[in-house]
Amino acid sequence: MPDSHADLDWRGGDDVVSALRVAEEGAPALGHARILTATAETWSKLSPRRIIDGLRETGKATSVILEVRELTNVDSEALGKDLRNMAAELPGHTRLEFVLERIHTAFPRDEAEREALAALIDLTETLRDFATTRWALPVEPGTVYKVNGLVSAAHRIGVDVVLVPSGELLSADDRLFLDDFIRHGLLERAQPAEQGGLRAILHALREDADEEELDHTLHALRVGAGEGLSEEDSVDASFAADAAEVLMHGARAHVGRLLAPARRDPEILTRPFGKVLFIGAYGGEHIGDMAILGGVAFRVHRRHGTTQAVLMTQRPRHTRHLMPLIETPIDMEVREYTHGEIDRTLKEVDAVVWAGGPLIDIPKQLVRHLYTVSAAKRMGKPFIMEGIGPGPFTRMPSRVTAQNIVRLADHISIRTKEDAEAGILGGRDVDVGHCPAFDYLETRGRELSRLLPGELAEIERLTGDAGGCPVIGVNTRPIYHTFTVNKDGEDKAKLTREVQQRFEKEMARGIAAYHEKAVRKPIFVFFPMNAIHFGKSDLESAFNIKQHLPDDVEFRVWEADASLDGVLALMRTMDAAITMRFHATIFALSQNVEPIGVDYRIGKRYKVAAVLADAGRDHQHTRIDLLKAEWLTTQLQRLVTIRD
Repeated sequence: MPDSHADLDWRGGDDVVSALRVAEEGAPALGHARILTATAETWSKLSPRRIIDGLRETGKATSVILEVRELTNVDSEALGKDLRNMAAELPGHTRLEFVLERIHTAFPRDEAEREALAALIDLTETLRDFATTRWALPVEPGTVYKVNGLVSAAHRIGVDVVLVPSGELLSADDRLFLDDFIRHGLLERAQPAEQGGLRAILHALREDADEEELDHTLHALRVGAGEGLSEEDSVDASFAADAAEVLMHGARAHVGRLLAPARRDPEILTRPFGKVLFIGAYGGEHIGDMAILGGVAFRVHRRHGTTQAVLMTQRPRHTRHLMPLIETPIDMEVREYTHGEIDRTLKEVDAVVWAGGPLIDIPKQLVRHLYTVSAAKRMGKPFIMEGIGPGPFTRMPSRVTAQNIVRLADHISIRTKEDAEAGILGGRDVDVGHCPAFDYLETRGRELSRLLPGELAEIERLTGDAGGCPVIGVNTRPIYHTFTVNKDGEDKAKLTREVQQRFEKEMARGIAAYHEKAVRKPIFVFFPMNAIHFGKSDLESAFNIKQHLPDDVEFRVWEADASLDGVLALMRTMDAAITMRFHATIFALSQNVEPIGVDYRIGKRYKVAAVLADAGRDHQHTRIDLLKAEWLTTQLQRLVTIRD
């Protein structure tokens, strides 16, 4: 978008020349671009000749941006022809661009929303052949969670997006979600020319910024999200950016390891710990990880009498946003995972506890963990690994770091039987148990006290009209190529992309086939375990599946950053669930909902299969690269019980 422009909010009338002059007088230094804004109905009634004459008479614009709003009940084909005719008569030096405002969801629920989306797509396909065309995404309460689907829809048909303010105040949670989406969904893949504007929005979304600053920034920039780096390039660039930090902090961690005693306390499980330091994969967590944290808190409270804890996280703002979603007997303080905070906190606590989750090839986290654990052991403080899931590891330095962490543990418990076979454990004696998330979910009774405002009403909108028809949950996710098992010489990124696309089509075929055969037509409800873009948003996967489904299949998407209790409440309406995330599977099992599991590691059995095997359901899973529509349809027919 141009850096300077004269805004003209014009909604009708024939005197276009006067309107343009007024806009110029109001902003004489911003004469390089004109933005003409009107409803689609107004554009369809106005003679294109009047606009052309007005632009020629005022004559200064080198770029004209036509904003088209309120597309419902408009003949988009006729409007497209009128705008094309107008564009053909513009002065040769004038650049034309269209911004189509404003659609609120890529997953329409009613006829009005379906018509609006269809009109948007039809008009877009008409206009983009002869002018740059973008979609305007409104930034307002209740819609920030829907930008993911809209961006996916826009990119699918080859257009860009523009973020526009609404004038309504965003909540702290809305601002955090938008920050994450821009930072990890747009910025990493934006063209260099777009990055400055996106960074300005991020600055306006910081915790201490006021709403007026955000509104002003969006009005001033109206920045789009371009197609820059490919997804695999952005992931690789992220690893490269972490390399210097890993090398610097890794050296400190491994030197500290050499000085740490390896002796273990045989009485560790009976020791009292009033206050502990929790570490793990926190900062990129979602509601499943919060269930893990809650379960570990209950375990250490029961076993060690712990009443206080400090949780280390790489993204404190994000973790503090999630903390109110769980309730435990431990008072937990969130601190940023830095060396200074580690050193300060170790003086306050009685032990360090790896609070569940993966022991995995994330180098930046591993070197911090090794630093923390080594320092604790040198101070004579115990280290427990509680309910972990080891592996996979694709890099040798990460494997060595993880092995050193394991050697320093006084006690290790793992979350599935198959985890005991992981080579990274180096033959250590371990307790085979289950994921701590199960412990926490057992505490969630009939009354769910940590629901977010409006969640029950949204669940009612998603499922309230089922009327005895099956309600089937769906949770799938996009995947990284990092842990794909490939053949020698095979391009991991390309293979991963091809497998994911094939999987989404097979999922849609299986869902459609079950719908076709069902006596009572099912309602499929997609629920996100991770809606944020850091760690890959589940909502992106929802859109991709939706595109392959017939219109008559009820595939509804919960476009929200759902709470832990919110997902449990939705689960309690389900007859079965297709689960790809590990914790979506655990949530289903905890609520006696039959899961149909999909392991998302290409080429190798993984943790969804392991947890289902432990639950006696080894026949209820497949792998992302092996899934066939017919298998999914058969599983649904076998497991879904029709309610009276």
